[in-house]
Amino acid sequence: MMKKKTKMMTGALALSLVTGAGAYSYTAHAANSNSSVDEEEAVSKALENESGTPVSFETDKENGKEFYEVSLQGKENESEVTIQTDTGKVVSVEKEALEKDDAVSSPKIDLMEAARIAQKEGKGTLSEIELDNESGKLLYEAEVKTKTKKTELAIDANTGKVISMESEAADKDED
Repeated sequence: MMKKKTKMMTGALALSLVTGAGAYSYTAHAANSNSSVDEEEAVSKALENESGTPVSFETDKENGKEFYEVSLQGKENESEVTIQTDTGKVVSVEKEALEKDDAVSSPKIDLMEAARIAQKEGKGTLSEIELDNESGKLLYEAEVKTKTKKTELAIDANTGKVISMESEAADKDED
């Protein structure tokens, strides 16, 4: 999982460097059945501990335990809040200063609303979403999966309108 996350973050960083746009991503895998905290509760818990705009979250598994990693962007910093899925306990908060090119203005459609739109329109389980500033236009880029297909969507972060949607057969080797 860490290699996949590193690749994804490296890709987002490369995209940011090439385009000068801030890119944020999250991967959400269905939480295991032991989860007592869902994604929305995790975002709320992160906001209780830190301030900022939720720009990403992912579910990660380490040493047999599952965690949510929620990223919040403030004016000068980005915070990553790690929360245990079974207890809702905040286990760590990491802060990093924002580069000028990384700052994203607040979208009118929040991260969780964009996730719901992607799941509804893609008719599957959200596996990845990214808030991206492309030439001044804020978009959520999402990936929704079923057992048989993978759908990529672009959602306007200010209107919630699906701008594009493409489907292809699911890769059987993916998680």
